[in-house]
Amino acid sequence: MTIPKYPGSGTGSPAGSTGPGGPPNPRKAWPFVAVALAAVALLAVFVGAALTVGGDGPRPGPTPTTVGPTYSHSPDPAVPSGEIWQWALGRNLWTDPGLAAYAEDLGTDWGDPGTDANVHSRGFQLTADSSGTVTAVTLYNDESALGYPAGETSFSAYQGSLPMGLTWNTTATDLGVVYGAANQTGGYGTEIAFTYVTPGGEQVRLSFAARHERDLPGSPIHSITVSR
Repeated sequence: MTIPKYPGSGTGSPAGSTGPGGPPNPRKAWPFVAVALAAVALLAVFVGAALTVGGDGPRPGPTPTTVGPTYSHSPDPAVPSGEIWQWALGRNLWTDPGLAAYAEDLGTDWGDPGTDANVHSRGFQLTADSSGTVTAVTLYNDESALGYPAGETSFSAYQGSLPMGLTWNTTATDLGVVYGAANQTGGYGTEIAFTYVTPGGEQVRLSFAARHERDLPGSPIHSITVSR
């Protein structure tokens, strides 16, 4: 059998084919390259669509954070630190920045000697002399809870710490007070009280919710007056 010869091939293969003795023919390879490029482009389209449309919708970018100025609250320098019974004595109720508000709120003529500033909601009373100098601070227990008549002039319990480490739960029995002691006042129908002197020189008077000797044991403190 005679194999026909094709011009320019040097073999029995048709022109443009790759034979054992000839180089690759680019015209035969380009369809495969074109298919590969088309596949890559299609894959890129699908990936881009998935990133943009996939899930619940476009993914939002990070929320910008706005950093504003910071503020710190400073205590009012007009009001000293500590309990009012520790710092109010000797100060002027009319002019002292930490006390004058109580006079303004009550709207009382502080020229009257011996006028008391009663701060019922906060459970204390300020007693000033004719010049306005605070001579005594009285702290009150909850008068409604003690059974005193309720009204606008009833005192709520003072919420701060009390002198001598006392609490409003302290009773006459806890303190071991004795009816008829030298430091006692009251009784026979008036509120029974006992007065003590602290190492700092202040007088502390404890008034109990009792008016007769039989009522004193176990009776709670009604008020505590600190004076000099």
